This record gives sequence, C-alpha cells and structure tokens, in this order.
Amino acid sequence: MTGVIGQALAAADRGWHVFPVKDGGKEPRPGWKWAQWHTTDRQRITEWWKDGGNIGIACGPSGLVVIDLDVGGPLPPPWDTVPGVTDGSDIYTVLAEAHDDSWPDTYTVTTPRGGWHFYFQAGDHGIRNSAGQIAPMIDVRADGGFVVAAGSVRPEGAYELISDCDPVPLPEWLAGLASKAKPEPLRRTEPAPAKAAAYVRAAVSAEAEAVARAPQGQRNDQLNKSAYSIARFVQDGQLGADAMTEALTAAALRAGLTAAEAHRTIGSALKSRHT
Repeated sequence: MTGVIGQALAAADRGWHVFPVKDGGKEPRPGWKWAQWHTTDRQRITEWWKDGGNIGIACGPSGLVVIDLDVGGPLPPPWDTVPGVTDGSDIYTVLAEAHDDSWPDTYTVTTPRGGWHFYFQAGDHGIRNSAGQIAPMIDVRADGGFVVAAGSVRPEGAYELISDCDPVPLPEWLAGLASKAKPEPLRRTEPAPAKAAAYVRAAVSAEAEAVARAPQGQRNDQLNKSAYSIARFVQDGQLGADAMTEALTAAALRAGLTAAEAHRTIGSALKSRHT
C-alpha cells in the first residue's frame, strides 16, 4: 500500500506506535491525545488515516530514541569559534569524533528544513525527551516525546527516508550525554589538545593563531584575551593547564614575546578564572 497509510503501516510493522499528525504540520491532530492514542494495529491505522494527514511516532512506547539535528540559528560559545561548524549535524560530527565514533549507520530521516533524525534502539537507558541538553541544535525525542515520521509533508518539504536499515542500539557515549540532568563538559584522562574534545582543540588552535598574528603593541593584550578564553576549558576539566601554557607560549614566541612574558600573562589568566 502506498501513500500516507502505507507509510504509517510500514512504521507499525517495525513495532512503532503511530498516531495522526495535523495535515501539513508537525503537531498532533487537533484534540488528539497522542500520549494515550497510538497504535500498531493495521485496522485502526487504516481508519485513522482515511482522510490523510501526517504521521507521528510515540518514541517511548516504540522503544526509540531519536536524535534530532537542527539547522538555522546562531551558535553559542564555544561552538561559534569552531571552524566549519554551522548546525546540529556539524556539532554531532564533532562530538562523535571526540568519542571515537562516526556518522551513525542507522535508520535515518531528513526533515523539511534540512535537519536529520537518527533513530536508535532505546534499550534500558531510560532516556527522556529533551531539547539542547546534549549540545546546541541537538534535541532528543524519547520517552515523553514523539517524532514526525518519514512520508509526512509540510509546506517546506517532506520528511524523507534516507536509510531504511533497522535502528541500531543507542551508543553509550550518546546515552550518557542524553541522560544527564544538565550537560557536562567532556572529560578525558589525558587533558591535552590531542586528547581533548574536538571543539576544544579547535578553540585552542584559533586562539593560538590569533596570538601568533597579533601586531606589535597588541601582542600581550591578545595573549591575555586568548588565555582567559581558553582557561575556561581548564576550569571545566577539558584541558590541562600545562597543555594550554605550551600552546599559547609557542604562539607568543612566534609573535615576538619572551617565554617569561608569556608565562606571566597565561598564569594571570588561569588565576583569574579560578577566583
């Protein structure tokens, strides 16, 4: 069967609990109590969608965690300083790389505005619905939430199925980030640039280059500014003080400052961050 009913049935055949979404929209059909009224029953599905409409999937009953990568909108620090990072898919790539992972090979849908939905098996992690908890522009659709399914259409475009493979288990690193009450900085046992999260490495590299290129008369001011900016990663445990000092001292020497001047300025910035 083709059309929206066929798409709803295909989702139900995977064991996913579906419900009607407003035609052309992404909210439940008006008056529809989606948290209670969802089904995998083929007869009900045929009846519910006889007049069309989009498709919603109740994530909790379906055993799903869907990672929703958004596009558009300004990025907050430190993401706004990372070269090449402009949206949720870029941020996901950076986080995955930092955890020795990659773009997931799982059931995947693109959204009308160019975002991505990665479907994962929820397992027993107890993940709840959340917005921006993992990182900016990355939302979690899980227990207590729903996702608009492939085959649904909005004025901006369609939800298109990109990978029809079965959802894979939610990666442990992703489950850890999604299950926290508040996002916490990524910590490593060897907090040096090569071992820190990719966005920390990028920030250190950018600030070091700014110091190295600072013109005479502005070199120490730039070093102080850059050191204070990077010191937040030391404060959060994402970067070692020695690694920070080494990177910025090398940049300061390139700019023409002495090692003593560099160490004095960097030490002051570290002290300011910790007081």
